[in-house]
Amino acid sequence: MKDKINGILSEAENRISAAASESELQNVKSAYIGKQGSLTLLMKEMPKLDPALRPEMGKLLNQAKNQVTERIDEKRMELKLKASEVSPDFDCSVPGILPPRGGLHP
Repeated sequence: MKDKINGILSEAENRISAAASESELQNVKSAYIGKQGSLTLLMKEMPKLDPALRPEMGKLLNQAKNQVTERIDEKRMELKLKASEVSPDFDCSVPGILPPRGGLHP
């Protein structure tokens, strides 16, 4: 089970770093943490485990879920900052386009 969790974490990390938009991040979040997500399905298998292993596996699953959530939040902030950047070739001293004067006669 530890191998599954580590595999899911590395796969999630790759998909998060490759995401280029907010919608892709939302798809990644639903694929791993959503109702039918990989980590959620592993959590549903917890009652089937040996009672001695449950606390350790539960702790690992919660840590994995928190890592994925934090990484998604970091990437979301990174995308927001990138979207709000002004391009380096933008010149704010260039005059803009004046609106047309007057209006239509009724």
